[in-house]
Amino acid sequence: GTVSPADATNQTIVWSIKDTDGTNATITDGNTLSAITAGDVVVTATIVNGATDYTQDFTVTVSPAASSPSGGGGGGDGGGDYSQPAEPETPAEAADTDTIDDESVPLAEPGAIWDNPFIDVKEGDWFYADVEYTHLRGLIMGTSGNTFSPVTSTTRGMIVTILYRHAGSPNVSALANPFSDAAGKYYTDAVKWGAANNIVVGVGGGRFEPEAPVTRQDLAVIVANYAKSAGLQFPVTLQYQTFTDESDIAEYAKNAVQTLYGGGIVSGKLNNIFDPLGESTRAEVASMLHRFLEAAGK
Repeated sequence: GTVSPADATNQTIVWSIKDTDGTNATITDGNTLSAITAGDVVVTATIVNGATDYTQDFTVTVSPAASSPSGGGGGGDGGGDYSQPAEPETPAEAADTDTIDDESVPLAEPGAIWDNPFIDVKEGDWFYADVEYTHLRGLIMGTSGNTFSPVTSTTRGMIVTILYRHAGSPNVSALANPFSDAAGKYYTDAVKWGAANNIVVGVGGGRFEPEAPVTRQDLAVIVANYAKSAGLQFPVTLQYQTFTDESDIAEYAKNAVQTLYGGGIVSGKLNNIFDPLGESTRAEVASMLHRFLEAAGK
């Protein structure tokens, strides 16, 4: 891509994925967009000029068994021209992204050297070290034998399962399941544990909605509740800065957001927004948990 005028102060284009349309798309190697399944991916180009952000959305159609062009950077700075990989990165058999079981990869031994099993996690990705950290510790597994699905939204069932694993997956056979929609699944024991320890609550009507994406504000609340329940503490390293959408953060979540922000565990987005009702991808959650556990010394 090019920036006009040619003498603009900032010539860097930062690329991000806005809508994957179920393609499990990721930006890799700084300037290549790859996808597991066909569909239309919406990517956003952002140029920062002083205090002003200029953005433009582009729709890229991904054909079966092919990789589509894009610009750079999922989590860091990127830019430059569209590029096409020399060889397609789509696997011969597409991953099943409709049913995320999050238990399909065997647990890695803690302290082991990581043998990356994921075709959608590359060394150049901003989240590579975070996936390595959480996968080695058996916290976040794959969505299939060789996919991590980094841009897939994290569900409520996933996040409580991740924290349950960190707690050592305690026996919950004596605990009742308070939710009618969380039985007989990989997250059932975790949900029972989370509810009994005041880490998670339902959405009303005896439901937990485990398959629903967890919002950013609820993610902060759940992680803060887990820290309290497990007696985990982390130093305050940042002074809280009010977000422009501060009034959109629910009252029940404000303390958790402020606490985790102070510990450098959560942050805002472009234009100083927190986006409390936005979703968090699996890569973003891996990054957040990496910061959280290292800050807590765990």
